[in-house]
Amino acid sequence: PKKRVELVKDFKCYIDNKSPNCSWIPVNPSTKVDVSYRYHGEKEEGFKGVQKCADAYWSHGVGVTKLSVKEEEGYLSLAWSLPAVGQMCTWTYCLWYKECNKDIPPQCYDIKGNDTKTIPYKKCCEYKIQYNLTTTAHCPKVTSDNSKVTTYGNTMLCIQTNMVAIVLPILFCFCVFLSIYCFNRNKDILCPKIPNHFEIKSLIRDKKPQTGIVMPEPVENTESVIAIPNKCLYEA
Repeated sequence: PKKRVELVKDFKCYIDNKSPNCSWIPVNPSTKVDVSYRYHGEKEEGFKGVQKCADAYWSHGVGVTKLSVKEEEGYLSLAWSLPAVGQMCTWTYCLWYKECNKDIPPQCYDIKGNDTKTIPYKKCCEYKIQYNLTTTAHCPKVTSDNSKVTTYGNTMLCIQTNMVAIVLPILFCFCVFLSIYCFNRNKDILCPKIPNHFEIKSLIRDKKPQTGIVMPEPVENTESVIAIPNKCLYEA
């Protein structure tokens, strides 16, 4: 029997742009490997028509369809663009993401046509989303690589809002405390003590200044008279 030798590893195929997009890694990088393929079918021209893969298909990864994220009333609505080929198939999208740097367990959805899925959304969290997709049992087995990280949301605005909510009450309390302190230190100036009528009578009777009460000394009204010699004030 002929000995089988492994020529390539990590062989993957993904249907995109109306054609198969395959990738592989040669076991021996110095050896050129020609890979051929044919379409599955019941007719003779289907399973006999072998075609050679172009060198342009050599790569180390397979792309995934684009994800669009939209905010809707406390949720994130997720929608994917389906591959150009296999639109009649049901695709399984497996999704995992981080919410405020907390890992959320993976969730898988069967997507067909323009289906969308929603996940809970917190405005003060940043979301980092990744996913992959594969066909269901009704279509040929095709699996993608993991997508790049899609980031949504921003925590900086909430951090600034929280800082304002914390700093403003502290600043207000400090201003109130400082106002009370300054008032107590200068209350004798700002609000001088006004003596009542009993204190005024006692002060006048004793003619002694009372501590903390300043009273003006009574001044008698006087008139100045100028005398001129040899003149009478009234003439008969």
